[in-house]
Amino acid sequence: MSRGTIDDFCTQVCRCVRFWPDHEAITAELTAHLEDHAAALEARGLSPEEAAAQAVTAMGDPAELGRQLDAAHPPLLHLTVRITTLLLAFLLITFSVLLMRWGWDTLWWKVDDHRSLQEDLNLHPSFPMDEWAEVDGLRLHFYAASETDYFLYVYFSRRPDGGWLPDNSNRVNSVPAVKNVPGNVFYRFVDDAGRSYGVTIDSHRFVLLGPLAEEAQRLWLEGDVFGHTFRIEIPIDWREAS
Repeated sequence: MSRGTIDDFCTQVCRCVRFWPDHEAITAELTAHLEDHAAALEARGLSPEEAAAQAVTAMGDPAELGRQLDAAHPPLLHLTVRITTLLLAFLLITFSVLLMRWGWDTLWWKVDDHRSLQEDLNLHPSFPMDEWAEVDGLRLHFYAASETDYFLYVYFSRRPDGGWLPDNSNRVNSVPAVKNVPGNVFYRFVDDAGRSYGVTIDSHRFVLLGPLAEEAQRLWLEGDVFGHTFRIEIPIDWREAS
């Protein structure tokens, strides 16, 4: 089989096809067809050169065939398809990377949050609690309290884990204190004398912006989140033993 004749024919066809990225596929398809035809002619007794020449002749004018293939492979359409495919692939890869990054950040945040909580509990001796409150399907478990010279901390966990507890915070003297809005979000600490204390919230604790009055004998944490209220008592009698 004469490879030169077939290759020359394919080259002439591709010269008329403007979208060059398709030249390789067109050449492969034409070559396969011509080689099959030439092999069949050789089986009838023709020489390889004659078989290749007849197979090429049967395909007709290479320029006309090239123009037909060019019409079937418009450059703008194919370029648009290629760009769209590349763009979708890029977006898919980007989304996958962001999803993996989000998963890693979430896992790291939980690990770091747990570690900081343990460090916090070790730094400030705590008094155990076992109080529960529910806010619109979110259950809060208050399990420990501790006090420093300026703040009182009440530690809690959430059920389900990661549930949203609105805090409506704004910064007051560089502290993200809760901005109480009746009927919206309202938290406060209040003692047995009726004194109210400001509140700030982070992922695992309510913080009383104190210090707590020395004469306070009892203390409560009150919350009103979009009409869902709770009130729990915070044990402060450990101060007498400390």
